[in-house]
Amino acid sequence: MFNQVFKKYPTKLIDYEKLTILDKIGSGATGTVYRTKLNDKKIIGKFISMEDYEYSEDLVNDVKHELYIYEKLEGTKYCCEWIGISAVNTEKENKFIILLKDYDVDGDVYDFLNNDDIWSRINKKDITKELKQREYIYSYNQKHWVYHLDRNTKIDITQKLCLAVSELQSRNIVHCDMKTGNMLYNPTTKELILIDFNASHKMNNNRKFNIITKDRGTIGYVCEDLNYGYCSLKSDIYSLAVCILEVWCGGIWKDGKNYKESRLDVLSSLRNLSMKEPELGKILRNCINLNVEKRPKIKKIINKINKLV
Repeated sequence: MFNQVFKKYPTKLIDYEKLTILDKIGSGATGTVYRTKLNDKKIIGKFISMEDYEYSEDLVNDVKHELYIYEKLEGTKYCCEWIGISAVNTEKENKFIILLKDYDVDGDVYDFLNNDDIWSRINKKDITKELKQREYIYSYNQKHWVYHLDRNTKIDITQKLCLAVSELQSRNIVHCDMKTGNMLYNPTTKELILIDFNASHKMNNNRKFNIITKDRGTIGYVCEDLNYGYCSLKSDIYSLAVCILEVWCGGIWKDGKNYKESRLDVLSSLRNLSMKEPELGKILRNCINLNVEKRPKIKKIINKINKLV
């Protein structure tokens, strides 16, 4: 099982005995992530265990697919860098470990946007029409907050998100699970890195759409066409717009449990944004168009975003 992966990447193979496993960072659908040390160098280890699979073939295929995507993304600026591959193969454990660069960040964009420092509680009686026109207010369960992230930071994150998608598309790759939780961010250095490419898809150069059968994306961020198995470079444009909307409004989501309910949250936040930033509102409205063909190309989005500065 392990040789099927190792024989393709002999220069990337790292002896498990050289690794020191530190604290757990988090877990997802296809693995658990730990801070790790390779000799004295801090890295990230994504552990993908046979325990989570019924068939070893499925495990191998998932690992091979993710490594294939990382290989295609080598040399990019805004995508997580792949260091190597290791494995545990004992009677008790059968795991692959994908080793990634450790970035100097405290969390992801979602964490940053939910930092208490950029929010303040407000009473309903103090929410005036003028305040709603000027500030981004998030209301949930009869509680209300004002969002205070400055415009320059919003523009900076927005520009970097667009450049990250541009990098993906230059390699003909669709992330397929773009969301603020899959973007590492350092508010001091302003570094932003896309992560988690297990769901990503390499497009066929000769086709606008590829048919995919595996479920992709996260409710709210994923477009309807991807839900139906139609993958294109424009799939990420939809998700990009939702992420940008979240950056500008702070809070989008209420209790949406499916695509239709979550889209209502997106449209509500878009109306809120458009009152304050009409040009940006136009851009994002085009990006979330249900007609895939009418979504703009990333180059056009970048040009329009740059004019907001």
